[in-house]
Amino acid sequence: IESDSGVSEDDVKAAIQAAMPTRVGQPVIFNRLASSVFAVTGVDDWGTFTVEGGTADLPAIQSTIYLLCAGDITVTGDVT
Repeated sequence: IESDSGVSEDDVKAAIQAAMPTRVGQPVIFNRLASSVFAVTGVDDWGTFTVEGGTADLPAIQSTIYLLCAGDITVTGDVT
């Protein structure tokens, strides 16, 4: 995360988690997750953002719901 003022790591994680799909069979949209960090006041940019090690969407699978725990999110940069 790039920020002139610094941002809370927990706020960034919460924004990313809020952008996750909430129903079975929904895809994970990479750009929705990546752009979610801008909902946090003070975030100016991000340098690297990956989902499952890449930058592609995760496909919709009828019998799958994707889960994301805060512990699975690594935030570095200008955070407090």
